Amino acid sequence: MRVYYRAAPLASGEDALSLPNLWNVKAAESPLARCRACLRGRPPLDGLPTGAQAEAAITFFWAAGFNLDVEDNAFDRSRAVDPRVASLEAWEAATAGDPLFPLGVPWIATGLALRQAMEHLLPWSHGTAPLTDAADLADVMYRLAEAP
Repeated sequence: MRVYYRAAPLASGEDALSLPNLWNVKAAESPLARCRACLRGRPPLDGLPTGAQAEAAITFFWAAGFNLDVEDNAFDRSRAVDPRVASLEAWEAATAGDPLFPLGVPWIATGLALRQAMEHLLPWSHGTAPLTDAADLADVMYRLAEAP
């Protein structure tokens, strides 16, 4: 699962995506690891229809406790883009004044459009994407089933 930000609704596959500012999201430059959400401990999704898998993964992600387990996380990378998102306290205070303020934050561009982000993941669906750096290797290790 990948998590991106946008300040406007998606309208086409060419819409640009931005880096979020969430602790449990990877900020690596590698397209295979960038914006990957940490879903460690999620319930099994095998056997569920695709829509149910997506809904369960999204629900699990937002219900999980955010922490600093992800190195090179998106929060650390994005906290300097605007003082209103520099800390959880700043975000809370800014939200009290204007709940829609995140739509005006200059989020960091990923350099990817929606279509490109999806195309980067297609080779992984068959396990054939080449490893180009340590972040790619970490992504593979993250996907390995835990030993009983």
